Amino acid sequence: MSLPTKADAKQFLRIPVVVTAEDGLIDQLLSRAKGMVFGYLGRPVLRVARSYERLMPVWDDDRGEYVLRLGADAPIGGTIVVTDADGNTVASTDYTVDLRKGWLYAIPMLTWGRSPYTVTAQEGLEFHPDYATVIEPAISGALIDVVADLYFRRNPGTSSESGAGVSVSYGQSGMPLRTEETLKPWRRAPRV
Repeated sequence: MSLPTKADAKQFLRIPVVVTAEDGLIDQLLSRAKGMVFGYLGRPVLRVARSYERLMPVWDDDRGEYVLRLGADAPIGGTIVVTDADGNTVASTDYTVDLRKGWLYAIPMLTWGRSPYTVTAQEGLEFHPDYATVIEPAISGALIDVVADLYFRRNPGTSSESGAGVSVSYGQSGMPLRTEETLKPWRRAPRV
């Protein structure tokens, strides 16, 4: 599975693929939906490269050792490169990585020595072990819901709608509340 395309949105909206009159609009709505959904989540969904600079080891009481905490907004993955204060690359065999937290631990009998460190890694929800089976389907459904809502709701000032026995309420994000509820488990708490 992958995130929805224009063809997926057209199929959901029951617009025949051969009808191209609204392709530009569908592209715009899909872009807006991604902006709304990704913005609401407040963290990268797809992998992005990041550098974390001037990292100092901090004590982790749970493991009883020092750890480099990246402060990533999402799980990390891909190639991870750690360089010390002298610009030397730390061998990947000298540390282990907690991919979900974005924390690096020196292997037993080694310590973090030449601080501060720079770490380059990729982060994104797609590195979460449940991404393909749980997270991506939920985000894909939310994107299609938002595209459909934007397509049919032409009054941008609407805070709720009802008609034909259907009622829709909208959250602060401008998305239907059910969409926000679907995305809440993967939303990063807003920083203050």
